[in-house]
Amino acid sequence: LSGKAMVIQNIPIAIVSAISSSLIPQISNEYAMMRMDELKQKIKTSLEMALFIILPSSIGIFILAKPILQVLFPGDELLKETIILLKMLSCSITFSSISTLYNGVLQGIGKVNIPVKNALISLIIQTVTLSMCLLFSSSGIFAVAGVSFLYSCSMFLLNSKSIKKRLSFYINWKKDVLPYLFSSLLMGVTLFIVERLLNRIVTFVFFKLLLCILIGIFVYFIIL
Repeated sequence: LSGKAMVIQNIPIAIVSAISSSLIPQISNEYAMMRMDELKQKIKTSLEMALFIILPSSIGIFILAKPILQVLFPGDELLKETIILLKMLSCSITFSSISTLYNGVLQGIGKVNIPVKNALISLIIQTVTLSMCLLFSSSGIFAVAGVSFLYSCSMFLLNSKSIKKRLSFYINWKKDVLPYLFSSLLMGVTLFIVERLLNRIVTFVFFKLLLCILIGIFVYFIIL
């Protein structure tokens, strides 16, 4: 049940992980030369590139969870719980992706132990919270999805704090995030309407999903 949802969740995160890996040598070079302005600009550019990908991806996965699962796992019994689980996991994509990017930045400046320390703290928080949920509720697999979101948020906050402390770099939410978030939300509203309209006239799931994706991309770029 969770394996299917996590495979889909990890696709945009893997893309950002590749960006993070390519960023490490550039960050190392700028940090060694003490070119801090250039270093911050590279982080900002990489962050914008990541947000450009992950915000529409997470919202798109949330809206189109059912057809995505139907296309990628045809013939399998599609449980309502799987769709809900994927929607929940999609909410953690943005924080997980930025945390991955920040891991690369911290490694690039030689602070390889900090991401490990932050991951350990986040893991402890996740484990304690999950244990409490399993002991005192019957949420089951949904508790796992919930603490996964908690873990990604914790990693994001801790890594952000570490980078701000060592590089005086922080996210300008209004300038760096809001344009991508606004475009992604409007794209999500459009996808919600289009997907329900296509449900009435299109029976082939793959074709419906493809149309939704193409329309979503078009709307996202037009608004952005």
